[in-house]
Amino acid sequence: MVESLPAPLLALSRLVDEGNKEAIQAIENIARDILDQDDQQFYRVCEKLAPVLLRMEVKKIVESQSRYLSLPPQLSQFERDPVFLAARPVGRFWYRFDMHTLDDEGLAVVRAPRRFSRHAIFQYLDSTVRIPDVELHLEVPLSYRVGELVGWLSALATSQRDDAQAGIVMLSALVAPLLVSAPVQSTAPAGRLRAGRK
Repeated sequence: MVESLPAPLLALSRLVDEGNKEAIQAIENIARDILDQDDQQFYRVCEKLAPVLLRMEVKKIVESQSRYLSLPPQLSQFERDPVFLAARPVGRFWYRFDMHTLDDEGLAVVRAPRRFSRHAIFQYLDSTVRIPDVELHLEVPLSYRVGELVGWLSALATSQRDDAQAGIVMLSALVAPLLVSAPVQSTAPAGRLRAGRK
């Protein structure tokens, strides 16, 4: 949680949310400085910085006014849900994240575009809609899960349009049965949702 950050980092994260360029530069400088520290310290600080950096990247996506795939009629109830709408750019971010990896030395992040088979797309959708961990399944609102997946599929559509459209059909088939017994929740989850991912 961002609130658990030390006071100076918490103040910086709030300034970042307001678009303060000096605060953004300061966060980026901190991230660079961390690279010189030992591994355990690096990971501890990264855990605290990750929510801030994620919010920065998602904010850029929101400001870019990206377009999203339309929902089928069976899922239309999500269209005005603020949690669904907030989750879509997060899903688009995770797709971009999936297009990068560490270099052979593990020191630099490099772009590594990849294609997803329909089987892989279905597995990702299924593991996110029907989260195997029961506690996490109950904690993360269905509207958030659907929004994140629509964002991910919308980013996929830039290079795999037909597969992304097929993914929307798969998503509808997975979610529709859940709507019969469970109302759409409308509270945002506390943490990152990446069920079944690397």
